[in-house]
Amino acid sequence: MVLAEGKRDKFRFFAAAERQGFADHYRKFWNGFRFGNPADPLVDPRSGKTLEEIIGEDEIVIRPGNIPNADASRYIVNSIITADLGNFNLQAIGLFNRLRQSQNDTPIQYLYNPQRIPESKQTAGLLSLQMDYQIQKNFLAHLQVDLLRSNSKTYDPLFEDDFLLYRDSLAVAGKGLPWVQNEFGYSDLFYFNFPFSPNGASISNYSKTQETIEVFPAMCRNGSENMK
Repeated sequence: MVLAEGKRDKFRFFAAAERQGFADHYRKFWNGFRFGNPADPLVDPRSGKTLEEIIGEDEIVIRPGNIPNADASRYIVNSIITADLGNFNLQAIGLFNRLRQSQNDTPIQYLYNPQRIPESKQTAGLLSLQMDYQIQKNFLAHLQVDLLRSNSKTYDPLFEDDFLLYRDSLAVAGKGLPWVQNEFGYSDLFYFNFPFSPNGASISNYSKTQETIEVFPAMCRNGSENMK
């Protein structure tokens, strides 16, 4: 966390920033295991190919440790600026939050396709401008403008906002990945009815939301009486 504070004449400011990072935002630890052997090869019932023919390995190997490809980062910034100008008091408040994380919620299924694990981003910001005017000793006028904006999206990290390329075979090949959809239209491997996403297969759909809220509250106060 970084803090900053200052004062000059009638102006003051304060700012704070924080960054959080996780290699595994699920923060789970699992024991490793191995499944399959050359004497009893794993065969995809749809294509008839063995695991070794498809990915060059004859067994499924899960290493012990935290969940891989599940990183996350968050940035938080808070700031406030005030100006004391006699009867006028001005204040500007700013808040910002940004979160990005890989959505590796089924890590064994995505074991062979780490480059296309879906990601999500969320951002939210608040800007508040406030003014107080002391008209008389017991009469205060308050004007405030608040702007709140938030948005979120889920996307394929390989192409991000270019969602039309998610299942474009030439675009995928241009990124150095194989186009794995077979003649039956499937892009999943199945072993004992458990699906695996092969390298290069499209996993995520694209979604995006955005919301903006504007608020203009005002108040005059005289003693114990309030008017809005």
